[in-house]
Order: sequence, then C-alpha cells, then structure tokens
Amino acid sequence: MEKQPRNDEQKTHNTIKIPEGEYALTLAELAGRIASEKHQNHEKRWRGLLTIVIGILAFFGYSNITGIRQDLARQIEQSEDSINTQLTQYYAIITDAAEDFESKIEDSASIAVNKQFEDIKTRLTNDVIVELQGEVDAKLSFIDLQKLVQEIDESDSISSQDSETARKLLKLCSNTSVERLPSFSTTLESLVDNFHLASMETDIDSIDSIHRDLLLSESGTTWTMVTHYGIRCCSRIKTDMADIEKFQVYAKSARSKKLRGVSLPFELLIDYQNNDETNIDDWFIVIENLDPANQQLFFNFYEEYLSGSFAKRATPETVMLVKRFKQMHEVIGSRYEEAKQKYISDSDLFS
Repeated sequence: MEKQPRNDEQKTHNTIKIPEGEYALTLAELAGRIASEKHQNHEKRWRGLLTIVIGILAFFGYSNITGIRQDLARQIEQSEDSINTQLTQYYAIITDAAEDFESKIEDSASIAVNKQFEDIKTRLTNDVIVELQGEVDAKLSFIDLQKLVQEIDESDSISSQDSETARKLLKLCSNTSVERLPSFSTTLESLVDNFHLASMETDIDSIDSIHRDLLLSESGTTWTMVTHYGIRCCSRIKTDMADIEKFQVYAKSARSKKLRGVSLPFELLIDYQNNDETNIDDWFIVIENLDPANQQLFFNFYEEYLSGSFAKRATPETVMLVKRFKQMHEVIGSRYEEAKQKYISDSDLFS
C-alpha cells in the first residue's frame, strides 16, 4: 500500500510561535527530548545490514551465524547431560526408598518405572531443544527483520508480501531475549510508523496484539499508536468499540509520558460525538490547566486536523476526520479561541 509522504517533523510542531522564557524552556525540553530520541533512533537504525548483523552476533557472543547453530548443539548436549544426571539421582532416591520399605519390585513394575523415566527424559529434552531453537530462530529472524524494515523505510509503498513477512518475523521474535535489545524497539517503532503512514490497520492491530507492552513503554511508539487509533475512532461512520478501547490504552500511556496534548484533540471529538456540548466546559478546564508544552501540542494538532494539513494526501479517513472537526468547531469555536488566546497571553507574561 502507498504510504503518506513522510514528514520528518511530524512529531514536533511549530504552528504557534513560542516566546522565550519559562514556558518556552518547558516546551523546548519536551520537543527536544522527543525529536532527539526520534533522530537518534533513525540514525542508529540504518548504518547498514553488515553492521547490524555483526552487532547482533557480537551482542550474543558469536563471531558468525554458524556460531549460533554450533552454540545450539552445544547447549542441547549440555542440557541432555544435565537431565540425565538429574534423572539418575531421582531414580536412585526412589530405589533407596523402595528398599527401605523392603518391597520387591516385580520385573513388570521395574520396566514401567524405567519407561516412565525415559518418557520424562525425552519430554524434558524436547522442551529444552524447542526453547533453544526458538531463541536461535528469533536472532536470525531479527537480522532479516532489520533488513526488511530498512527496505520499507526507503520505499514509497509497502507490498502485502512485505507486510506479511514483517508480521511473521515479529512473531518469531516475540517472547525471546531479542525483545530486550534496544535495537528491537527502534526497529519496531520504524515499522509502526510506516504501517501508520500507509494506513495498514490489520498490520497495526497485529503488532499491538503481540507487542503492546513494548509499544506502551516508548514515547515514540505511544505517540504513533494514539494518533493512529485516534484517527480510526474519529473517522469511521460507526465507531468500533475495540478501536475505542485501544485508543484509551494508548491515551493513558500518553498522559503518563507527558504527551496529553497529542491525544486530547481526539478525546475531545470522541466525547463531543457521544455527548454533544454537555462536557465542553469541563474539557476546556482540562486544556487550560495543561502544562504549556502540552497546550502547544493540543492547539497545533487541533488546527492541523481542522484544516487537513496533517495529511499529505486525501483519503476517505482524512476527509471524514476533517469534516467532523469542522462540525465540532462550528459549535465550540468561540470557546476554543478563548482558551487559545489565554494560552498566548499567559505565554507573553514570561516572554
């Protein structure tokens, strides 16, 4: 699917001029943190596949990919030796216990006991092999994923084959040590950004279902996900409750990361669609009591959604979103302008 042209400044906005002073410093701190984080992640991400492969192998203590396979065989062998030792000890304990009771074990019973221990040994060995094989597959899959995401990041569109491959590779990396790598979070963020730009809802949902905790832990991915689900909730003819629930999860995360201004335009519109003007005054009390940086984010995003400037290309979703913001603004516009002027006046006090 074709992606919206990338706007590298999408996560830092300058529509309303911020005066110097305390408020400006507060905003600069937030904007600088997010912009720096995104820029550094992007720079680190694409230093070339060779560097990626070498770095990953080095992290796990391997000199080459063959070393991973050799390490797997060695670990399996060591695990089997350990299991055999433990089972021998367990067998000895049970045998001693049987002798203490001065009971004779008939041949059939002895065979049954031996078979039981063999079954346990096989089961434990297979479990270890499966676990170790999963770790190896995850490490190799991550290398392939890095390469694929680089190709997607540099392209103007995403094919269905690439998106399907990315989902499969992500699934192989889930619940393994690979997820704890800082570079995995960076790769995941880039993939989510690209899927969002291409409006690939199924792919976003798939990543959310597998890696939600990781997405919630990072400011950049929280920003993208709350925006994605916010647009979905506000641009549908009939809102899907599952989308509302997902939006609320990421909106809560945005609040904890001091990004309330990113989610608030959607929160305001969703409540307006459900309750008309009932809670408008309460919402503007919230807006007027945000920190200056988040007020800045709120006013910038609200005006982008109102004008449609956030979208580089019109789609049915973006057209519907703009329509609904305009409908709401016709009713609350005077209250909005009042809050905006108050924000500007308060900022002037510290200029």
